[in-house]
Amino acid sequence: MDTVASELGMSKKTVYQIYSDKNSLITDLILHEMTAQYTVLNNLVNNAENPIHEMKLISENMTRVFMQIQPVFFYDLKKYHSNIYKIFQDHKNRWAFELIHQNIQKGIVQGVYRSNLDVSKSIELCLKQLDELLFNAEYGLSQADFINSHELSFRFFIYGLSTLEGHKLIDYYYEH
Repeated sequence: MDTVASELGMSKKTVYQIYSDKNSLITDLILHEMTAQYTVLNNLVNNAENPIHEMKLISENMTRVFMQIQPVFFYDLKKYHSNIYKIFQDHKNRWAFELIHQNIQKGIVQGVYRSNLDVSKSIELCLKQLDELLFNAEYGLSQADFINSHELSFRFFIYGLSTLEGHKLIDYYYEH
């Protein structure tokens, strides 16, 4: 809390007048950041040309966001603030699942995703792969390794969902 107060240019006493303890500060911070990301992602969804473009925009945004966070942050959150980590995971999983589910349904209707998918299992696999990259500090991925691993995982996922028409769109977006 000393560092927080110093960075904000206020006394620790003032910080404690606003937040009763470190957990309430961290909870508010995480919920605030998640709400901001929901807004950003909703804007990306609304401005995407099609479901493939939408997923590419979401993936690029996720890379930008998580590159700003030190990998040890999630490790420390899980180890020292497990209740907050659980809140984060629950919100992330629920919201991400719904976002991807809507995307896949649109893609099936538009013919860019295969209609014979097990949608729920596909989404669960995608989220588990992302969790492996983000929350397992023992991998110690550098930023470059994270970007490459995330990109590879994303491409496996999106190509696996897609029809041949979808593959053409993926190729187009990666060429331009």
